[in-house]
Parts: sequence; structure tokens; C-alpha cells
Amino acid sequence: IRGIPDILSRDSFHGTLGESAYLSGGRYRPLSLVMFAFEVSFFGMKPFAHHLINVLLYGLTAVVLLRLLRRMVFKEHPLAALAATVFFVVHPVHTEVVANIKSRDEILSLLFLLLTLGYLLREGPSTANDRWKAAGCYALALLSKENGIVLLGVAPLTLFTFAGRSWWRALRDCWPLGVVAVAYLALRVVFIGSRMQEVPGVLDNPYALAAADQKLATILSVFVSYLRLLVWPHPLTYDYSFAQVPYRDFSDPMVWMGAVLVAILAAVSIRALVRRDLFGWCAAFFLATLLLVSNLFFNIGAPLAERFLYQASVPFIIAAVELGRRGLSSAGMLNGRSVTVAASIVALLCLPQAWHTIDRNADWKDRDDLLLHDVLVSSHSARANTYAGIACIRKSQSISDKRTQRELASRALVFFSRADSIVPDYLPVLLNRGAAYFLLDSIPAAEYSWDRARALEPENTMLKSYDALLFDHYYRQGLKAGTERNFSAAIA
Repeated sequence: IRGIPDILSRDSFHGTLGESAYLSGGRYRPLSLVMFAFEVSFFGMKPFAHHLINVLLYGLTAVVLLRLLRRMVFKEHPLAALAATVFFVVHPVHTEVVANIKSRDEILSLLFLLLTLGYLLREGPSTANDRWKAAGCYALALLSKENGIVLLGVAPLTLFTFAGRSWWRALRDCWPLGVVAVAYLALRVVFIGSRMQEVPGVLDNPYALAAADQKLATILSVFVSYLRLLVWPHPLTYDYSFAQVPYRDFSDPMVWMGAVLVAILAAVSIRALVRRDLFGWCAAFFLATLLLVSNLFFNIGAPLAERFLYQASVPFIIAAVELGRRGLSSAGMLNGRSVTVAASIVALLCLPQAWHTIDRNADWKDRDDLLLHDVLVSSHSARANTYAGIACIRKSQSISDKRTQRELASRALVFFSRADSIVPDYLPVLLNRGAAYFLLDSIPAAEYSWDRARALEPENTMLKSYDALLFDHYYRQGLKAGTERNFSAAIA
């Protein structure tokens, strides 16, 4: 708890990266870190409490979503609101957000965005008071994660579409959100500056090696990948970094599929500006959310991630459920006993997703098991191969059986070799490949790898511990050679 003032005045990645320039623009997301500070003070570093709170917040988000859908989208169709909420809860693509403690920022952001919309939609004598409650929730959403900024456009569109308000009144009712956004941006500038430096490393700037047309083409193809993950969330992985998402050009059909998809979403979104259209609202919300994390306007450090779909999944699911509801209604399946048939269809669609979510949760139970499982999916990723190798090193250091230790170290070298072939001279590869060689008693190879790391980053703190290992090895070898009266070897 004593660290909270420091948390509030630093970049959210400061504890990991310090003043590093690895991430363009910085990250100011103090709310989840403040919560962690309280949790660690009361419950320590054991993960159970943190996981439990993530699950409870996810459940609370579902309750808020259900209430909002009942009041906003499906006023006359409570079963449709329930179906949409259930689809949201069981969707496998949300596993990363809930199972990864760090992704508390995503959960909090969406929770407070939904609460903001709920307060804005209220009508009655306390309307002015509700606006300020909405502003308070919006402030918490922005302090959770920057992607809440899309609500500045989505909120007026929501009031126009679902509350029947004119554009002028909708914009007037949302002005407190604008004040909050300006205050948040000012806080960012005061505490972490306005740096938008170019990040040179391809693992933190996925399009660093791409030509301008390749970057645009690849971004368009990623929209198709996002849609596929929402429709068919398999296989799932924690890592989509370079070069798991390959660079594409405009000769690729997937790029044109992405271009058509974006054009359709844009056209439907524009229609929503003049018509109170549910699908237009969904398209605008979906497109705005994904454009923000597309790398089109600024580098976000990854070309694609399942957690980036957490917010976008809401309008997608709403549109899918409404499409299904209209189809079933036109087929006469939402009257009387036919409702049972519709409910059975929803259950049949939800059960496989629920099973897949439970199955995917098992992959997230242990950090190293996750890394070694997902590298099979992200086999082209330099980062996934690097961290799979590191997982092997950690596992080898936690066991005493020498044979198993050497097997794991040898396996780690395979992963490091793959990573090096994708991105040469990646510092974590050099450092940990040296550790693998050391476990295999290949000391010259270990020292060579660490010296290459030293040339890249002489002040790296890990080198001190590796130098201590080398010192201890050579010191013991010198003593051994001396006791055997091999003094020239001992001196060497």
C-alpha cells in the first residue's frame, strides 16, 4: 500500500522496463496496479486471491452487461439479452483476460465502460446526477486502460440509437465524458510525458521491418484473423508477435478480405449516424475498438492479441444474437413452445464454447506449462520460442535429476536456435542460451553467448549473476588443477 503514490506517478510498465523506450507512448493504467497493491498487502503474492478477484469482476461484468442489454438493446426480448450475456461469459477468447492476472486492466476497463453507458441511458429527475456518476465510471475506465477513449464516440451514438435522443442532446449529455478524457490525458502528460518515440526492435514494434504497403496489408489481414477468432476460437495462444503474424502484400486474398470487411463495417457505421440502427451501432463500436489496437495510428507492441478482442466481442455478440433472433422470429420459432427450441439452439452453441474455455483454462494453470504448450501453436514466433526455452531452463533448475536437467537444457537450445533464426541477437536468447550451455557443462559456449549479450547491453543486471557462475566455475577448476600440480592450467 505504501507504494501506491509511486504507482500513480509512474508508467504502468516502470517496474518491469524502468525508463526503457521499448514501448512507444507509454502506458498509464494505475487502477489495476493499485488494486494489486492492496491485495498483496492483505493476501501476499499467492495467486489465489488475485485469480478469485478476476473471476468475481468477470461475473460482475456479466451482470452489468445483462442489465444494460435488457434496458438498451433487447427491451422486448429478455431471452435474447440472456443469450448474449451467456455467449459473452463462455466465449473461449476471453480466457486470457480472466486467467492472466495482469489482464485485470481489460476486465476493469470494460466493466466501467458498461456502467458508464448504463448511467448515461437513465432518464428521470436524477439525470444530472447520473451524468456525473457516468463521468466517475468513465474516469475509472480510462485509469484501467487507454482503450476506453473510444467511448467518446460510442457514447453519443448509443444515446442517439437506443435512447431516441437527438444528436445535439446526445452530445450535450456526454460532455462530462469529454472533461474526464481531457483530465486523464493531462495526467498522462504530467506523470509519463508525451513520448511517441520510434521503437527499433521488431519484437516490440512488429512492423519495424515492413514496408508501408506491407504494414497496411498485414493490418487489413489481421481484421480477418480477429473475426475468425470470434467465430472459431481455436487454436488459442498467448503470443502473436513477430513473426507469428506474417507480413502480407496486396496480392494476398486475405488482405482483400480484410479490406472488404473494414469497408462494410465503415459503411454500416456511417448508416448508424443517420438511422437509429442496432447493426450500425455494433459496427461502429467494433470498428473503433479494433482500429485503436491495429497499429495503424501508433505502435502498440503486438500485431494481434486475444485480449484486444475482449471489448470488441460485446458488439459482435450483440449483432450475432440479434441476427439469430430475427432469423428465428421470421421462422416462427419464438412463439409459445418454440421458445424451447430457440433455447436449445443457444445451449447447443454455448456448451462447446464452455468446454473449450474450461479446457483452455488448464493451459493457464502454470506459467511454464503455458509457454511450452503455446509454442506449439506460435511456432513461428521468436518470442514464443524464446520463452519456451526459458521455461525449459526454469524447469531444469527446479529438479535435481541430472539427466532430466540436461534433457531440458538441450530442449531449450532447440527453442533458442529457432528464435535466433527468426530474430538474430535477441538479448533474452543470448542470456538464456548461455545458461543452457552452462547446465550442459559447455562453458566456452556459455561464455561466448554471454559475451555477445554483453556487447549489446553491457549494463544488463543478469550478466552479474552469470559472471558469478563463471567465476565460481573457473575458480574451482583452478583449485582442482593446482591440487593435481598442473600449475599452468591452474594459472590459466
